[in-house]
Amino acid sequence: MQTLHQKNTQEVYELVEDMLNNLSNEAIAELASGYEGDVDQIIDMMFSETTHVVMDQKRELDKQAFDLPKF
Repeated sequence: MQTLHQKNTQEVYELVEDMLNNLSNEAIAELASGYEGDVDQIIDMMFSETTHVVMDQKRELDKQAFDLPKF
């Protein structure tokens, strides 16, 4: 298994931050209405999926992993 280097870690944080900053108002409202555990789980999945994409440049984000409504 590959390790996430500092450069990759920074990239993952920036990408997740961009995703969160670009959520629609409806998506933000949906996220904010969830239980704390749900929100934590979604953010964890965002970090996990983004890390996989950064580490394996050929892999695409698995949108099905989020199982969220389309906004």
